[in-house]
Amino acid sequence: MNELPKGFYSKSRMFCFLPLPVEAQVPVHLNGCFMVEQDRKSITRYNQDDKTNNTSYWNDAMLDDVVQSAYINLLSSVACRSNDPIVETDYWKVWPRMTPMMNQDMVLLAQSFYRSIIMKDDIVFYRRNTGTGSGVKCSLSQSLVLDPEFRHSGEIGQIALDCMLEFYQDSCIIIDMPLDIYINFEDFWQQFDRRKERDILVIGALEDKELHDLVKRYECIPVQISDRLRKPCELILEKGPVSGMFTVEDEVFPDASLECYTSILINMGMMVETISSKLLIERARTVGSLYKEIALARSTAIVKYLNKNIHLHSDATENLKNIPFLPVLQKLDGWPLPWKADNLEPEEYIFPPSQLFSSNVKFVIGSVGYVLNQLVGDVEQAVMECIGIRTVLIDNVVEQINILANENLYSSVGLEETCEELYKRLNDHLIFDSKNLIVVKSLKGFQHKRIVRIESDMVEPIRVAINLKVSCSPFLYEVPGNLKQFKCLWEYVGIPRWFDENTFIGILKEHVKLKGKEQITIDETHGIISMLKNLSTYHPAPPTGMPEEKKKAIFIPDQNSILRPMCDVCYDDPDFHYEDEDVYIVHGEITQQIIKDLGIMSKRHLYLSRHSDSIPFGQKEKLVIRLKGIINAYPKDHSVLNELLQNADDAKATEIHFVFDQRQLGTKDIFDKKWGPVQGPALCVFNNACFTAKDLQGIQDLGEGSKSDDPSKTGQFGVGFNAVYHLTDVPSFLTRGQDTPDGGTFCVFDPHCLYLPVAQPENPGMRLKLETFQSRYGDVYKGYLQDKIKTDTGTWFRLPLRTHEMARKSEISSKSFLARDMNSLLEKMKSQMKTSLLFLSNIKKISISYIKENCNELSDTFSVCFSVSDSDFENVKDFSSYVNTESKMIKSKEKTLDQISLKEVRYSATIEDNQNNSETWLIVQAFGFNEGNAVAECILTAASSGELGFLPRGGTAIKMGSNFIDNQRGLPHTYISESHDGNAFCFLPLPIRTGLPVHINGHFSVHANRNGLFGGNSATYSNDTRTKWNNLLLQQNVAFSYASCLEYSKEVLPNLLNTFKNIDILKIFFASFPNYDKVTEAYWKELVNAIYKNIHKRALNIFPIYPKYTNYVQKMSLYSLPGELEQDEIDWIPLEKVGHTFRACFDNLTSFYQSDEQDYTPKNGQILQKQETVVRQILVDSGMKLICIPLWIFRSICKTFPVDSWSSSNSAFDLKCAVADVLTSEHTDKSSEIVVTFFRSWNTGNIDKCRISDVNIPLRESIFQSVERLSSFLHFCLKLGIECPEFEGLPLMLNNSEQLVCFSPCTTIMSEFCNLLPSSSAMFVHDRLVVLLCKFKQFFKCLDVGNFCSELLHSVDEQYHQQHGPLLWDGSQTSLPNDAWMIMFWEFLKTVPSISELSNWCLFPVLWYKEDLVLISFNLAYTVVNYNSFDQQAIDDRYIVSSLKKLSIPSLSLYNKYSKHAGEIVASKQQPEKLARCLVFHKKAFTNTCLTQDECNRLVTYLATNVSRIGPIVRENLKQLKIFTSIFGEIVSVEGFSVLVVDIDNSNIVEDGLAEQANHSNTLLLKHNALHVDLYRVLQFRVCMILPDAHKLLEFYRIFVLPNFEILPRNLHLSHLSFISDRLIRNDYLMEALRDLQFIPSTNGDILKKACEYFSPHHKVFSSLCKPSELPPHPFNSISWKCFMEFAE
Repeated sequence: MNELPKGFYSKSRMFCFLPLPVEAQVPVHLNGCFMVEQDRKSITRYNQDDKTNNTSYWNDAMLDDVVQSAYINLLSSVACRSNDPIVETDYWKVWPRMTPMMNQDMVLLAQSFYRSIIMKDDIVFYRRNTGTGSGVKCSLSQSLVLDPEFRHSGEIGQIALDCMLEFYQDSCIIIDMPLDIYINFEDFWQQFDRRKERDILVIGALEDKELHDLVKRYECIPVQISDRLRKPCELILEKGPVSGMFTVEDEVFPDASLECYTSILINMGMMVETISSKLLIERARTVGSLYKEIALARSTAIVKYLNKNIHLHSDATENLKNIPFLPVLQKLDGWPLPWKADNLEPEEYIFPPSQLFSSNVKFVIGSVGYVLNQLVGDVEQAVMECIGIRTVLIDNVVEQINILANENLYSSVGLEETCEELYKRLNDHLIFDSKNLIVVKSLKGFQHKRIVRIESDMVEPIRVAINLKVSCSPFLYEVPGNLKQFKCLWEYVGIPRWFDENTFIGILKEHVKLKGKEQITIDETHGIISMLKNLSTYHPAPPTGMPEEKKKAIFIPDQNSILRPMCDVCYDDPDFHYEDEDVYIVHGEITQQIIKDLGIMSKRHLYLSRHSDSIPFGQKEKLVIRLKGIINAYPKDHSVLNELLQNADDAKATEIHFVFDQRQLGTKDIFDKKWGPVQGPALCVFNNACFTAKDLQGIQDLGEGSKSDDPSKTGQFGVGFNAVYHLTDVPSFLTRGQDTPDGGTFCVFDPHCLYLPVAQPENPGMRLKLETFQSRYGDVYKGYLQDKIKTDTGTWFRLPLRTHEMARKSEISSKSFLARDMNSLLEKMKSQMKTSLLFLSNIKKISISYIKENCNELSDTFSVCFSVSDSDFENVKDFSSYVNTESKMIKSKEKTLDQISLKEVRYSATIEDNQNNSETWLIVQAFGFNEGNAVAECILTAASSGELGFLPRGGTAIKMGSNFIDNQRGLPHTYISESHDGNAFCFLPLPIRTGLPVHINGHFSVHANRNGLFGGNSATYSNDTRTKWNNLLLQQNVAFSYASCLEYSKEVLPNLLNTFKNIDILKIFFASFPNYDKVTEAYWKELVNAIYKNIHKRALNIFPIYPKYTNYVQKMSLYSLPGELEQDEIDWIPLEKVGHTFRACFDNLTSFYQSDEQDYTPKNGQILQKQETVVRQILVDSGMKLICIPLWIFRSICKTFPVDSWSSSNSAFDLKCAVADVLTSEHTDKSSEIVVTFFRSWNTGNIDKCRISDVNIPLRESIFQSVERLSSFLHFCLKLGIECPEFEGLPLMLNNSEQLVCFSPCTTIMSEFCNLLPSSSAMFVHDRLVVLLCKFKQFFKCLDVGNFCSELLHSVDEQYHQQHGPLLWDGSQTSLPNDAWMIMFWEFLKTVPSISELSNWCLFPVLWYKEDLVLISFNLAYTVVNYNSFDQQAIDDRYIVSSLKKLSIPSLSLYNKYSKHAGEIVASKQQPEKLARCLVFHKKAFTNTCLTQDECNRLVTYLATNVSRIGPIVRENLKQLKIFTSIFGEIVSVEGFSVLVVDIDNSNIVEDGLAEQANHSNTLLLKHNALHVDLYRVLQFRVCMILPDAHKLLEFYRIFVLPNFEILPRNLHLSHLSFISDRLIRNDYLMEALRDLQFIPSTNGDILKKACEYFSPHHKVFSSLCKPSELPPHPFNSISWKCFMEFAE
């Protein structure tokens, strides 16, 4: 109302037909037949002064009924108005709103208004248009309202409404009701005084089934003791199963008045047996706020409900877990431990399930967790799992047992169930998960805690065992029988199966410490004796007696019950008198069995032990068990002899002699009869060095020798010497010299103490002065060959062979070693004597001899000697001096290993035997490390501490050949072995095949038995310092020596083998290279890698280039090179060189030229060989470092320097290398990169750049020399897969002028038609390379029409340009274009997409009018007809061709007759526009040649049929052609005329005067042809239409004859009018034209009049009254013209 114009009320008023000065307080004016006051200022209201209130009642009735009904009807009417602006925008504004400021009248109206809407269900609710159709209206029962508070809560409310509108699918209508309107409805229902009315309505609704759905949807059911209303689904049956979870105060029980409607309410959803999950959660939350008794009852009800219905509430279990609704259990009676719930406050008795344990585990968990009170009843297991009742974890059990342990209880009363359950759970867990470190660690800490229940006691685990021979209470206990089942638990707690001796001893020690020298009680004595019985039963003394230390630790009660050490007590021996004060007799209750088992000494033994002395010499640590272990690990072969050889070399002996003495020596002068078996056959070993005092000390230490103090000595002497126990059980030696103590000494070892009378386990050996030995024991002395090998200085070993009898007694080895074994050993030694000398420092001669059984002389001696030249000897001497000096500095710690500068010595050596056979070896030895920083810190530390005593020594020996004597001819021969199976040496050969072709030496850490390098392939020792040392030595020393040896052999081989061909020398040279694939163990693979790395790093020139290598073989191999290869033809290069750009490149070109076996023929094999030869020569001539080595060498290099992880595989085609390149078909991508990169260097400043020095020079002056050679090389490049962009800038292109140029596709044209432009040949790729390089065609400039035209003027006379022709042309002319040129030209045109740029070139050969061969420009190509485009089988096509030829239209020549482009630009059947242009161009031919009417019609028919494909200009030009037929039968051109097409077929047209009409109007009258209609249309010819059921000429007369009628001579009028009268007037279409036609001559004949200007003479009136001039003249007045005249009137 505020928006109404001036003059209208801005606020609502009360009306009584006229406005009253009373505001209505509602948004509408209210009118009614009210009772008003006399002053009309208000309606009448109740006044206390009034006697009656009738008027007020009247007004109340008006407002409550009439006005309210009118108000509702108004809203209902408004709501039904579709798309009314008021409805759409302001509908809710006209609703009344009850406010506190409302007067009584308006409150009455508003209440009545809302009550009526509710009761009558009026259609007053409206929702405005949402964008799809009109708004909707409904009643209250049909509406659905989003909670208004939520609806008006901002953006989210709008989103919620939109979602309801979008997705709500039910029958109700969603109403967007304002909040202030919704409140009015709520206020009505909540008025207390309406409750009775409400309840009546509710009962009525319950009784009316049709209203049940409505009841279900609304909160309308009253509940007990509350005014609250609920939906049926929110009610609880008061006496139902779930009612225990509710009270009346929860307002969920239906009012008692509704009891008879219980079944109806149940059907409507009242809860009886189940409740919703939401309500269940709410019930649980209420428990904590209730009094204890009520809370317990509700908790019990909830548990009872869950036991039955938990499966219905999976969505509530997570919430229930954390809601406190369950009571906690209080402390149990008689519980001896702390109880967790004791610390709770009185009000803390309700807990959530997630904090409670089941009451079933109260004994296990009571001290550490809260337990569910059993008063709530039994809780189903499934329920406990769902609501989160805690499960006892092993951590809880550990915590509980910790509490038990910390309580330190002595009594187990009250813990019976607790202990057994704890034990069981712990035991079960350990069986299932023994790796739980927390549990295991906790259990280990219980050893001294009282946690083990033994009867009524709690005992520490440390004093308990699973089994006891005899009970030892109160000291030690046995696990009770019922608890033994928990084996796993007791194991982790530390309870042993049996007590060990330390336990017994420890208890005894404790008690001694407690009692001292006091007497022990009887119980204590019995307990201790029981312990001794257990100790003697399970831990008796060994046969050799109990050690002294243990005797001191075991305490035994003596006869006075005082505890004393066992070494101080003895049992009584009546036969031996020994009565000192410190002799103590054992207690009388100690049994003989205990005495025997513990080894308690007798009185005699005690005396002896106190008064005897030990023997002063012997191997103090030599136990037979350890010796047995050593020889079991040691190889039983000639390595035993190698150890002796090594020892002799370390002693600086220069000679060693092995003698197999097979004699049986005398037994008279020997040590004792026990010594007799030792006097049999023995191996005697002599070396010319003597023992020092330090050596004598070192040989006593098993595994520890004196060499550790001398770094220049290589072995671990003690371990090595003990290898002799393979042969003997009683080794001995005699040594003499200036450095030997007393000038000489004799030593013997008897580990078994069986043969030497003075030997004892602690001292199983003896040492004698030499003079005593020689004078007193002659038969023994004889065995040391003093009369056979005479010298003042030396050492003679004697090793008696182990006989069968000795082996039977031996604990070292049960295997005998007989004469045949010894002979076999010596034979093996003979086979390796030569190689054994390779790396020894001092030994230069080795001999083997025999003394037969009944002979006293040496026989069958075999010896070998080692020698070098004088110059090499000095070098070796200097090297040895350097080694000794540096070794001493290492020992003195003046230098560390990483500070030793690497020094090497190279020499050749000869090894010759006493049978004149010799071998030549090249040897390189090195000392130090190649890279000092490669020495790991752990190695430096170990060396500094003395843990590592090795020196950085290594070497390599390559065998060059063997010289031997031909026994038949007595002539010397030299034998060269192409392959060698190399050994690893640790100064002497080790039984290790390396797979290398050479022998390698190093001061390695080897296993004690010398059968392998320490670590080997075992990952166990990968981090061991000794393994790291071996790797370091191999990679930083041996690898260096190997590389040097290869270089040395390259230098000296030609001189050493001067009788051999160079090719053989090369074979020997390459055979010395390491082959990665032939080594298996990790050590040797790493060594091979290190060798090639060293070769690379030092840039050794050991890789050959063969400039003239031309042999074609299937696989490149030096071994197949034919003929002699002269040394001066070989260039030697490294893999890489500092300052050089390019690396060595392995020559595997053959892989590109191997023919498929199926396709192989001798001819193509020769072709491929030639191509390979050319390519190789070009590459070498260009300066590429193309090395020619065996494939296996390069593959080994590749494995050393892999490009990536893939290339380190064992693939047969693995030829990728990080330090060298390879040209191979297996890796064409890399090969291509190598070639491209190298040839791209031709114009750089690189030292090793490509040798092509210049370009733009004649090809014959380059390295390629000829087109064929260049083609072969380019073909090779294509095999490599080199792409065009990579060729860019390379000097590998030949232009058509035969000049070598750089590859430049962007500026060079590639075309097979390059000879079309001879003057521009430098711009083109040579024609002989076009096919070869055709795959790159897209990268080159294409010979297109554009660049062809731009260059054409340089090769063709200018007269052929910018002329249209025709020019007469002779194809035989020498100048271009000639016949050959023209043929190629038109072949070229076949390759181009367009020839438009040739338009001005007069190079289009055609046959002109007289069949003359002429050239015309391409612009005029349309003037030529392609006669082949017409179908000669089609009649129409044949007629057209005939007509065209009749007109002499030019045709194509043989050059272009079948050209696609020519076909596109000349006239043809398929190109109507060009044919039309052609006809227009030759229009004079139509004048000069007479075509028949039929021929013309066929041409016009063709043009009409294809007129849509002819452009407008050409179509217009068609009018120039003399090909159209007039109605008079003439052939005419229509140019300059207006054209009218007339269908005159069978129409008997009156032709009289038509020609005059046509000429006068400049109109051509063409004869209509139905086939030409489309042409008529596009040429805009007027065509006379033929109307339905009308004459053909009707339109012709209407539009042409009649409009031009006056042009007709008058004498011809009547014939045309008669024709009209007879044929045409039946059609009204002509009526208008005739009415306007002046065709009747006047009386005087001067003018012509229309028919309408006359009266009909056939009408009686007109004929009587009209003048003759007013009547038509003759003949129009005749009856025959009557119809015509009336039609024309």
